[in-house]
Amino acid sequence: MEPDESARQLASVLGGLARCSFQVAAANYILWPSGRTIMMHSHDNLVHLDYFSGSGHVTLRDKTLPLRPATLLMIPPGIPHRFSSSPSSLMRNYTVKLQVVGMPPEAMPMIYLRKPDESLAQRVRDALSWIVEENQIRSDGYEFICDCLLRGLSAAMIRARMKLICPPPHGVLEEACGIMATEYSHQLEVRDVAHRCGIRPDSLSRLFRAHLKTSPRAYLQGIRLEQARSLLSGGYSVTHVAEITGFASVHYFSRAFARAFGIPPSKWGQTDLISSPLPKR
Repeated sequence: MEPDESARQLASVLGGLARCSFQVAAANYILWPSGRTIMMHSHDNLVHLDYFSGSGHVTLRDKTLPLRPATLLMIPPGIPHRFSSSPSSLMRNYTVKLQVVGMPPEAMPMIYLRKPDESLAQRVRDALSWIVEENQIRSDGYEFICDCLLRGLSAAMIRARMKLICPPPHGVLEEACGIMATEYSHQLEVRDVAHRCGIRPDSLSRLFRAHLKTSPRAYLQGIRLEQARSLLSGGYSVTHVAEITGFASVHYFSRAFARAFGIPPSKWGQTDLISSPLPKR
């Protein structure tokens, strides 16, 4: 059992990381004694990044998941969670709480990687250890170093989760999703994506339908709409948002946005909404 997310949501977040900055609120190395449990709690506006070695469990909302050596976690703001170490062993934990500036807190995904690639787990552990050290010493430039490390860590964990959703032998699906995630702002056509992936457009469509339950065109538009929603929340104008998210016209963008979210983009920033569902397919 793993937290729910979609490849489209992950691709949208991955594509938006470039314009974000990351600020460390707390960074620690924790040695958990055996049989230790903390109370259920959550952090407003803070994302949790964790590396665990040892044995235990984590409860995320109402889901209890095992913590095994080299478990990686990304917990978005506002998600109640609780950690427990095994009654028979110690548990080691590198943990960083951070603010993501430039992206709505609710847009960050929940990621649980119990058996990540060994090299990824090693890199995450080393990077978190480096961040803990930088945050303790706070020498000149430590904020910049932590920002770069956290940006890379977040992208690597999101990409690893996407690979689990789109596993081999359908590497072409991962490649197509990556192109859309990074180039959504261009006048990108499905036939162009298919050509770059070395596949016919109709074959690419069948792959999307079989594994993502949507079409390539709808997937790309979903990424654009997710980015648009984030930019509108940041105070950008409707015209500017339509332009930088790859829509051919403001009129078409406004219709697509209203159809997906039930509200015109011009009124999005005037609402008190904290979150809303992903765009309709």
